[in-house]
Amino acid sequence: MAKPYEPGEIVGGFEVIEAVGLRKYSCGSTIGIYRVRCRFCREESERTSAEMRSRFGCGCTGQTKNLKYIKSMAVSKPAKPEPWMEEGEIYRSWKEMRDRTEGVSILAQLNDVSEKVIEKIIATHQRQEAEASAV
Repeated sequence: MAKPYEPGEIVGGFEVIEAVGLRKYSCGSTIGIYRVRCRFCREESERTSAEMRSRFGCGCTGQTKNLKYIKSMAVSKPAKPEPWMEEGEIYRSWKEMRDRTEGVSILAQLNDVSEKVIEKIIATHQRQEAEASAV
């Protein structure tokens, strides 16, 4: 499960009041349940984290009047996520893999970045390795 939301944090059109618990599904996944307050009508309700991210309010009339404002309050992801592994560690892991083409997508998934980021890291380290061996 992802990092839980903190009280006072704004997600979509809701303000998080407190974490209530977790909902477990038969497939084994869990999702957080939160007590939240609508930013427009101030009505409190319990919502899952997925509902909070996908909705910009509880459906009240204040929400429909201020849709542009609500969308600007939505939680946004960072523009350029960085891998959690160090670049040297990514290159070493890729180099040790039997199927390197599949390894790029695996490393991208592990680090929650695009395959292009991993390919760029690998190309940089290959170039550095070639320069070091040429000297």
